[in-house]
Amino acid sequence: MARGRWVVAREVEELLGERGLRQLDSVETFTCVCGVQGPVDVAPVSVYVEWDQVEGGPPLYRLGLAHPRCRPSKLTRRPGLARALVEAAAAEAPASASAHYGVRALRPRALLVWSPHVQALTSTGAGKLGVDLWLRSHLEAGFRPLRDPLEVAELPVVEGWSLVVGADFLRLADADGAAAYEQDRDPGLAFWVDAAVADGACLAVTGSELGLADALARGEWAAIVRAAEGERLVAGVVRVVVE
Repeated sequence: MARGRWVVAREVEELLGERGLRQLDSVETFTCVCGVQGPVDVAPVSVYVEWDQVEGGPPLYRLGLAHPRCRPSKLTRRPGLARALVEAAAAEAPASASAHYGVRALRPRALLVWSPHVQALTSTGAGKLGVDLWLRSHLEAGFRPLRDPLEVAELPVVEGWSLVVGADFLRLADADGAAAYEQDRDPGLAFWVDAAVADGACLAVTGSELGLADALARGEWAAIVRAAEGERLVAGVVRVVVE
């Protein structure tokens, strides 16, 4: 079935449900399996889902977008995918995410919002596919659902996590000291760093909604607001450490 610019097979449509299909409306660009990146409104884009399951666990899904000629809209089992998704979520490779920085009036003033480019999905039933694996791992780490606007949200401290400010890098470190997100220290973020260091903490926010990582890379604050309003983000306060 074709839904405007999207080519969606019936089995994929039934799995995503109306909520999942609505998330596609926020996507502006995609990277095909052929490696070519482009806008979604120029030509039809295929929506496909791969899935796998480990014994005793729920089915895990990965959603992707592609040129119809490169990969048709289809639900396909990929043996080994479930284990790879779980390992990827545990590793939280910093290079596989995008981030956006902001400052608010409430302390801690510094906001860091980051999102992975790879989606790990679980299913609770037909038509109820949700982006869950990424959020679940962070909830277990001490993050909490974001239910208030970012400007006024007050969240507890995530024990063990920290934002490390180095001479030439910014690193969000988890309780084990591994980098959850890392990037070069951009001179343009001096205002953000000053606020974070002065407060000794920042508000870290994350979500894995479809298209959010690309929106963060483009600096689209509106995408963050939409995700927050839909209660699809988790957040927590992390201490700031200067090296």
